[in-house]
Amino acid sequence: MTPPLDDPYFTALHKHVTPRLGPGYAYARPVDDEGIGVGMHRLNPLQITAITLGLPFQPGAKEPAEFACSLQSDQEREAHYLVRLAARWFLKNDEASVGFGEWIQSGEPMIDGTGIHGLLFDTFPHGTTTFSVFDGAVWPDGGEGTLQIFAVVPLTAPEIEVLEDPGQGVEALWTRWREEETEIWNARRE
Repeated sequence: MTPPLDDPYFTALHKHVTPRLGPGYAYARPVDDEGIGVGMHRLNPLQITAITLGLPFQPGAKEPAEFACSLQSDQEREAHYLVRLAARWFLKNDEASVGFGEWIQSGEPMIDGTGIHGLLFDTFPHGTTTFSVFDGAVWPDGGEGTLQIFAVVPLTAPEIEVLEDPGQGVEALWTRWREEETEIWNARRE
């Protein structure tokens, strides 16, 4: 069961993410009795982030984790949809827990009318590992621990090919994105 939003878990999480993601401006309550809320943050007028809230408290959660997707400010719906998609996958995946640098993929576009066929789960770009591995998480029972915050980065089919190529992988893809100045914050890219 997800604790209330004034629980120390959410207070500590909010304090941790606000400097990197910007202030929170909206909260989407869980739908369909899933128990997964989504908080919306705005870093600047051009970028928003949707972050799951309460994922570690859901049945099927194998480890303490939340998912966050930063996109262009006109793509709130896409960011919200992608973190909920990542969370549902995480809770239903019977295999090993998710790790930084892993991805999921689909034969069909994950967002209609786009070339997005997958999601990369990684540390936050332009940040440090200390953001994505939050050692100051506070649990509802008062204990403290580590929470992983996975950046959810939309992937096109050609980008998935780079990840699957044994001679390339995640580092090669990040290098390619930097060199080509790819708008990874755009979930509508082809």
